Amino acid sequence: MMKRLLIALAALSLFAGCAKNRDVELVRDGDKQNVLPKTAFIGANEDGSRGIWLTKMTIIDTSDAPAGTLFIGYQSDVQAGYFDFTEGQLQFRSLMGQLKGEESQNIKNNVLMNWNIEHIDYTLDESDGLTTNKEIEDNFKVWNQRRSFRIKWGEQKEIANQTNIFPISSFSVFECWSPVNIRRVDKTMKIEKDHIGFDVEVVYQRHPACGDSPQWAQSDFNFTATYKYSFRKLPETDYQPKAYTNEQDPARYKYGHFQTVRKVINPANGRPHNIFMENRWSEKTH
Repeated sequence: MMKRLLIALAALSLFAGCAKNRDVELVRDGDKQNVLPKTAFIGANEDGSRGIWLTKMTIIDTSDAPAGTLFIGYQSDVQAGYFDFTEGQLQFRSLMGQLKGEESQNIKNNVLMNWNIEHIDYTLDESDGLTTNKEIEDNFKVWNQRRSFRIKWGEQKEIANQTNIFPISSFSVFECWSPVNIRRVDKTMKIEKDHIGFDVEVVYQRHPACGDSPQWAQSDFNFTATYKYSFRKLPETDYQPKAYTNEQDPARYKYGHFQTVRKVINPANGRPHNIFMENRWSEKTH
């Protein structure tokens, strides 16, 4: 009797050990499509500071765009900023807004780009109070504790509000054309330690009211444009900019010395304040 009991216990232990060491049954790849890690966008530098990125947009393809509008090779200016998450969006905020103390999400001019998103995380399922090896989506964590996200490309009603960085709205032609569909081009998302890039195709449609305009009467009703988004993380450095002591600093008047004016908010009184940064054309000090 004792021998049978020992055999049964040994078999049970072996079964439990096998169950415990089974491979995790992951969520299917199709369900994880376009799920991105937040750390790639907001990962901190080694000193704990927020990563700063340079970004530029470039038009890489068009289909019969109306004359005088978009063309291949047209680029935006380079902008410096940082990524941030809200409950409903991934935002790329201007670094100048941070320097001016304008970090509130209510200040629209601080947001250069934004995308509607869904926050996502995964955990192991439970059965009868025990953890299984089956991975499921974790719907109990609050949004800012979830480690991943998915961009809702179908909900981008305009060109992701990128007009602050790519001022296509300044073209008078876009009074007659508006984006009606936006999608990320398949297999273009690239995420590396210091680089993020992807392509977005936008379909524009002519407003019916502009159909009688001689300028657009012979043009197609729709056209597309493909934008390449590029983000490059600035490398960490121990370089510290030097500011002149005041407007009467004698160094300002030395040969070869120049200045950059940085506008900030004085924390003592909340008023705008100018800081005069030293620029010097030298291989050793600049």
